[in-house]
Amino acid sequence: MALFDENCPAYFAENEKEDYATYLKANQDTYMVLQNTEGAVVAAYGLAYIEEMNRARVTWIMVSPTGQRAGLGRQMMAAVIGGARELKVDAIDIATSQHADQFFAKFGAIEIRNIKDGWGKGMHRIDMELKL
Repeated sequence: MALFDENCPAYFAENEKEDYATYLKANQDTYMVLQNTEGAVVAAYGLAYIEEMNRARVTWIMVSPTGQRAGLGRQMMAAVIGGARELKVDAIDIATSQHADQFFAKFGAIEIRNIKDGWGKGMHRIDMELKL
């Protein structure tokens, strides 16, 4: 939860905090975290498999502001793409905001929908797709 707080309100809307807490309780076995040498969580992500659609979805991907520009996001995306390829899915769905969409675009994700204030006031939801 501390990692979420570090990224709010820059990358997540405050009203998403309860959803994140609920997600963590239900997905402890599949949510990945990266820790620094002191044991603090500096990055985290999930990858959900949607079998009936043969797709994967990135869930709650975030990096501590203290760990940004250190390659952690690139490491997580390599793991996400590798995991999706192991699942043999057609694409990865990404729901992000206007503050992180360019990061995902670097990996080939394209915008498919933009919902103004979709995450909360001033936090637009951008749905993206990364085809494999």
